[in-house]
Amino acid sequence: KDMSRIVDGCTCFTCQNHTRAYLNHLINVHEMLAQILLEIHNTHHYLRFFRSIREAIKAGEFDIFWKQFVENRRSQIAAAAM
Repeated sequence: KDMSRIVDGCTCFTCQNHTRAYLNHLINVHEMLAQILLEIHNTHHYLRFFRSIREAIKAGEFDIFWKQFVENRRSQIAAAAM
């Protein structure tokens, strides 16, 4: 049983109050609450992502933001492939 959050350090309601094991259970028993909790988590990340884009644009640093984003994403993909 994985008692960790979906994403370590995430501040969304789902991660603050529920574990991966619990979400896995909800998914396996086809409980609608699973989709709601996952949607809360995903929406939290989309809003945070687009907020950071707006802030980078306002600061005139979108090109730096984009390069860092792509580099981080490539690192995550490479780590997941191992």
